[in-house]
Amino acid sequence: MNPTLLSITIPNNDPYKSSREITTPSSLDNCVTIKDAKEHLMPKKDSNSQEKQVTCEFNRSAEEILLSIISDKKIEGIDLAEAMQNPDFRFKSTIDPELSASISEAFAVLLKKVRLTTGRIGAAKANKKRIKKADEYAVRMYEVINNIKQETGVSTFRATVEQLTQRGIDTPNGGKWSTNTLQDLQKRWRNLGLVVSTAKPK
Repeated sequence: MNPTLLSITIPNNDPYKSSREITTPSSLDNCVTIKDAKEHLMPKKDSNSQEKQVTCEFNRSAEEILLSIISDKKIEGIDLAEAMQNPDFRFKSTIDPELSASISEAFAVLLKKVRLTTGRIGAAKANKKRIKKADEYAVRMYEVINNIKQETGVSTFRATVEQLTQRGIDTPNGGKWSTNTLQDLQKRWRNLGLVVSTAKPK
């Protein structure tokens, strides 16, 4: 028996926008699609929720469905491990409907947490990389500005900014130098343990 894909179209509260479409993985294209369902197959967490959900029913036991996921094998032509990457996907057994629905929901919750954790780790790595790049730039500019001071004898923020501008040296973001930008750079020098003597801007 081929699995039957039940999709739900959630009406949008905005009368000028069309109902929300449901996007299903290409591996589920052989399922029969039923649109404009009156009720969700799974209970909604919030009555105002605009979540969409897709449930694929299989004429297999809940145990057989689990074994297909564990062994990474297709069941009735569907790769469940791949299909579950869609956060709106759910599976259901016609033999063990309640048990399979609970298992599917548990998988969805677990995968959601994994995605959130992965996202946080990725953001932390990106932030660490950004800080490292900014620190490396600060060290380079510490040497550049000290050389400028030795060459020209400038001692104020404003005079230093003028020298940087005249020499065509860009800020980290490629913008123009200002006393505030130089003060921010000095704070990073202090955080890095560098010592620099600069007078207050005049």
